[in-house]
Amino acid sequence: MNSTRALGTAASLVLFLSLVSACTTQPVAEVVPDSKASFTIIEHGNHSGLTLAKQLVISDAATWASLYTIHKPAARSPPPAINFATEMVIALFIGEQYTGGYAVTIPALERLPDKLLVHFVITTPKPGQPTSMALTQPFVIIKTPRVQLPIVFVQHTTTTP
Repeated sequence: MNSTRALGTAASLVLFLSLVSACTTQPVAEVVPDSKASFTIIEHGNHSGLTLAKQLVISDAATWASLYTIHKPAARSPPPAINFATEMVIALFIGEQYTGGYAVTIPALERLPDKLLVHFVITTPKPGQPTSMALTQPFVIIKTPRVQLPIVFVQHTTTTP
């Protein structure tokens, strides 16, 4: 009888603890209404003069002109016009790849009270997937309203369908 009573008491204690722990509150991520920030794609593609992986935030015309000269060395034309008083440029280069099948996109910018998140997706070919045998330098360049917040890049990865 005592072992049955002890087992019942232990079961009651486990049930009580599970109910109490279920009632505790977990921290909830802060929800920021309308936290998506607007942006415009300036250029994206697979061929750039910049062969290193870089995540860049450009906030002045001189830096923009230098980057564009490296990015498009044969273009001999000025970079697209940006009003750096109200806008900034964000550029992502994923480095030189030895085959095709790679890409980078920015699906969203998320403005939080203390930072701007740049969500970007790197797409890679599936193992064994046929790809072109060419050097590529995937990139995306956007402009967005200028902010005085830290900018944090958040990488997501996927494979080609």
